[in-house]
Amino acid sequence: MIVYGHNHFLIRKVKPEEIGIHSPEFKGLSFELRQQYYHLYFIPTIPKGCEWLLRQNNELYHVSKEIETKLEARFPSSVNWKAFALPILLLIGFALFFITDKFQRNEYRKNDMSKNQENIVLIKSQIKNLDKFSYLVFNVKYDQEIYKISSITKDSLEVIEYKKPLPNAEQFIYNARDFQADFKYLIISQSTPERKIWISKEDLTKVIKNDYDKKSKYIRALNEHESMQLESIIKYDTGEFIVNTNEEAKSIYYFELQNIGLDVEIDTIIATNKEVWNISKKRYVSLLEKFALRTENGTKATLHYTVVDNNKKDSIHLERKNGNLYILKEENKGNSYYNF
Repeated sequence: MIVYGHNHFLIRKVKPEEIGIHSPEFKGLSFELRQQYYHLYFIPTIPKGCEWLLRQNNELYHVSKEIETKLEARFPSSVNWKAFALPILLLIGFALFFITDKFQRNEYRKNDMSKNQENIVLIKSQIKNLDKFSYLVFNVKYDQEIYKISSITKDSLEVIEYKKPLPNAEQFIYNARDFQADFKYLIISQSTPERKIWISKEDLTKVIKNDYDKKSKYIRALNEHESMQLESIIKYDTGEFIVNTNEEAKSIYYFELQNIGLDVEIDTIIATNKEVWNISKKRYVSLLEKFALRTENGTKATLHYTVVDNNKKDSIHLERKNGNLYILKEENKGNSYYNF
């Protein structure tokens, strides 16, 4: 419901003596200049006019034309700004909104510029420490191109171009429920790369993504016609596992893990509380291969493995809970579980 109407408020109070009236009948009385206004939800919105009134016994009465003339001559009336309270409040509100918005935008821009610069410094540092497990991710005309480093010297590197995942990988990517599964599947499953190209580290540094530099940047050896920006450098040098048990074999004691990372050799599984965990005899686990785990009373264990390509020792933590097996991600400090 919209509440509206009209009212008035006091602008000025005048004693009769101030306009030369000394008659006893006006003793204790006063004249008031009242501002009339229309209101919306009781907030003055538009002025209606001013009027001189006589206050007597706490009541207001109209004054004669003669007295009104004297009052106007001594105290000319004018519209009071308070009669525009609602428009003024709206203007102040809009002004505060725009000032706050501008301040927030400036702060956002400062933070964004700072993050942008930090990313540039980070990528420059990464370029100095590239190895064969590094992958270059470029922005190229609203798309991404990925290159794996296959060989490296002091000043240059040989890269392998990778295309997007094949159609038959889509179901795997969906099942993995992993935001980076498409990237991982792409970079570790391509047995026949498109091409190999030598580029210099100097050229690589020149095309680092800079959100505040809109100039076109090219590495002609990689893409002669399209501008490209080095968005990130990803180091992918370990195995990664998901719980992917066949429905017909699934039970509260039996589970299957699937490798979606680099090829690994399973070393051992160690129970947290000296419980019994059995692992299938298969030691070498390549991309998409599975191996089985079985336990009847185990709750927590750590699976240790070695990455074949670089002999890196790594591990994952497992937890059996409510009949399901979960892989505990260390980076989330035990708060997130991944399972399907």
